[in-house]
Amino acid sequence: MEALFLGLPVAVWLLIALIGVIILVFVGFKRPIYEAMIVGFIFAVVVTGQYSQIWPAIKGSILNTTTLAICTFTLVGYVFGKIGVMSGVLDLTYATTGRLYGGAGWVTILCCAFMGSLTGTVMASIAAVGVFTIPAMKKSGFRPETAATMSISAGCFGPMIPPSTTIILSAAVYEGIVGAGYNQGKYWTAVWMVALWFIIHRAVMLIIAAKKENVKPLPKEDLPDVKEAFKRGWKALLIPVIIFIPFILNNYATGLLENRLSAAAYKAFGSCILLWVPAVTLVYCLIIGWEKVKELFANNSDEVVAWGKDLTKQIAPLAITIIFALASASIFSKAGIGPAITGFITGFGFSKLVMSIIIVLLFAFLGTVLSGTAMISIIGATAAAALISTGIDPLVACAALPSLAASSGLTPPMAAGMYACMGIAGSGFKETAIQMIIHQIGQMLVTVFILIGVLPLFGL
Repeated sequence: MEALFLGLPVAVWLLIALIGVIILVFVGFKRPIYEAMIVGFIFAVVVTGQYSQIWPAIKGSILNTTTLAICTFTLVGYVFGKIGVMSGVLDLTYATTGRLYGGAGWVTILCCAFMGSLTGTVMASIAAVGVFTIPAMKKSGFRPETAATMSISAGCFGPMIPPSTTIILSAAVYEGIVGAGYNQGKYWTAVWMVALWFIIHRAVMLIIAAKKENVKPLPKEDLPDVKEAFKRGWKALLIPVIIFIPFILNNYATGLLENRLSAAAYKAFGSCILLWVPAVTLVYCLIIGWEKVKELFANNSDEVVAWGKDLTKQIAPLAITIIFALASASIFSKAGIGPAITGFITGFGFSKLVMSIIIVLLFAFLGTVLSGTAMISIIGATAAAALISTGIDPLVACAALPSLAASSGLTPPMAAGMYACMGIAGSGFKETAIQMIIHQIGQMLVTVFILIGVLPLFGL
């Protein structure tokens, strides 16, 4: 794979061709992304001649912990949306932050961060939060385009806050670099620290916008009672805690767990966190929403079938996308393409700053046509290797990948959330697009600062 064609290694051209094929099917022929990934897999097999690896690659992807974890967490997010407890979280957030300068904007940021931790998608956050907060933001004095853009930007927390699909895929990239048995708690703590910097970024943007547009706190008569809101919402607030505590223990309580469980038991505990945490979370969601579940099923005997159909429509395309994306990566790996590309990139001797800027711009460009999941699946490993080659810590490089993937949520035309929020807010395309570009630039700068160490990941 070291042969050159038009000045570039053949391996680089094969990667470019793979991306081109997927974009052609997805954008040109307007087919679903999972179909594009299947075609991309076939292309990868044909151009590399790895026909004997077809079934091993597919089987390995199906049984991969990454695939199972993504599907299970998607199930958790679906159930959470159906049990109807998000209204309690919204009321509690309104009651506690609505009196602050910028009122409904804080509700948008905090609720999108909460919803993002459960669904992992931009559109789900906007659907659950934006329909309520965008009108409230306009009422408190935000311009329509500002209300829309803040909601889109906050909705991008979905791919960046655990346990999103892009974060689990990035964990697989990290495992491929450092080897199996890595400290999952340390990795997940790192991605939380990355997400924290972006929450701060959104907060700063909100403060600037609120001051510029002279936004006032929400009227007291529009705010729910704090005590009543707490009674309704406190159970749901425990869900992110349930998800995160096992990873905290795995990262910070190593000695204690090894002493209590033995080294072998602790290793087993850490290696299967991604499998049992979503199961526990799912059970908790069903418990706190049991009355709603019984009500739905009692009133309509077909509700179970409807849930099953709806859930299948969500999980099946995602699972197919992940399986064939991982299978394509496996085919390329067996053909030795990854190391060839990495060797080519490292040969330029770029600094941390220059390489970080190149990778950030690459993801922003691809984000105009590809989803974050597709970008991590196709070029995540190559991007991480390129960053690491400049001396960036592998943990930092992989923890920053989800923020790179989130750029697709801020880059038209892939930014589907933009059109949804514009419709809710009644804002114009030009005004909204200008503000989105500003938020995208901020997203890119924060990512670069994290990669080069200006913004440190505390506690690691």
